[in-house]
Amino acid sequence: MLLVASTLAVGYILFIGRDRVGAGITIFNATSTKGFINLGWRVVTCLVVTFPLIIGWLVVIKKIWHSQRAATIILTLGALASFLLATLLSIQGFQNEYKYIFTAAICLTPFPSLALEPALERSKKLAFPFLMIFTLFLIAPLAGKMKNGWPWLPVQGLSAPLPIVDLSSFNLKLDPADPRAALVNAIREQTPGETILVALEADLYLPSLTQRAYFVTPAERKPFPGVNISIDQMLVKVRGYDKNLIESRRQTLQELYSSTIPGEREAALQSIRTLKRPIGLIVDEQKNVPLVQWLSNNQLGRAVYQGDGIIFWLIDA
Repeated sequence: MLLVASTLAVGYILFIGRDRVGAGITIFNATSTKGFINLGWRVVTCLVVTFPLIIGWLVVIKKIWHSQRAATIILTLGALASFLLATLLSIQGFQNEYKYIFTAAICLTPFPSLALEPALERSKKLAFPFLMIFTLFLIAPLAGKMKNGWPWLPVQGLSAPLPIVDLSSFNLKLDPADPRAALVNAIREQTPGETILVALEADLYLPSLTQRAYFVTPAERKPFPGVNISIDQMLVKVRGYDKNLIESRRQTLQELYSSTIPGEREAALQSIRTLKRPIGLIVDEQKNVPLVQWLSNNQLGRAVYQGDGIIFWLIDA
């Protein structure tokens, strides 16, 4: 069973990472003195954060080894494998290997429960208050972190103030009072789901609000609200896109929106249309007048929204 699960996990990782440029996961480099020290700190960190769970394992392992051997082996190996992955792997993009500690904790959680069971049965009425106080003690570090460090915002600031959102339905929406809400709603409600968004500038990460993909995310000066890290870091380090592809597509946007060279704007649009999906252009009424006139003169699509100085122009596939 473990072999089957491991094989499926490896197959899944290979499948979702098949188009990555560069490795998404590498072995932690501990060849230098600094690397070896960092590796040691990783081991210490794993032991410290799961210390209460490990104590529970030590208390009951002898007692349950004969009666629940199979379950004990599976849970113990699962915890050890999680520790090994958290220690030896480096996941591109902000050290996400720490999340393997969660799976280690899941595997170890039954053991302290079994260790406390006899004492709790003897204490009877004191069992519930004890567990409540003990739980509050364990979550105190997280509560402090949430109070003093949330919401986490990047040092360089955001591309726009944090927007107020409407959570009254399944879809994440902007509050109706937000001047951008009408545009976002028009994109989500009046375009096909496979529509590609094309924008030269943006102060919000529109895919989260519209459920429509970007042709390429506009270049940003500061992180988008809700993303909180550079979008280029997200695309290149975390998702593994080719940096040259991103730059090439952004150049295509520049040619579409700003070119004065005959034929260049048409070639840029044709490059986007090779994806054979509807195209939604977000156009500034003042800055992009030549583009709107060119689209109108060539009968390329139609405006489905216009307001607050913005036109949303839809071109069918």
